[in-house]
Amino acid sequence: MLLDRGGIAALVDRQATPTAEEAREWAREGLDGYVNQLYRAVKSRRDGHPPTAALDEQESVGWLLTTVFALHGRLRPYNKYLAWELATHPLPPPWNDALAPAYVGTHPLTLFPMVAGLARERGHGDILDSWGPDLDLILRFAG
Repeated sequence: MLLDRGGIAALVDRQATPTAEEAREWAREGLDGYVNQLYRAVKSRRDGHPPTAALDEQESVGWLLTTVFALHGRLRPYNKYLAWELATHPLPPPWNDALAPAYVGTHPLTLFPMVAGLARERGHGDILDSWGPDLDLILRFAG
């Protein structure tokens, strides 16, 4: 904002940065959605349906981005602005490279161990653990 005489800039800033509680909630919801989509993908892969698995993996990308940005206390940018966001406001290594649009769109399953590690580090292991042995199937295909 070039000029603000009434507190609008503070409101705009507030909308651009989630509170710690908002980021925590979005991270948990995003993580569960990401795991769910990957679980669907690996079941399709296991059952011999690679095209269906690829579609489910693609659907997981939005959840992955929401999760990783929220785990860093940030809002997920629109896909159109993802590269700009990473260039202008980088995430700590190795996330900028991992989330680069040309990479993340084709590797959502292989990124799972990194995302799971970050989620556990940030206190969200219970979401992962709630998937029980289904998590092993995802990890088998992610490796």
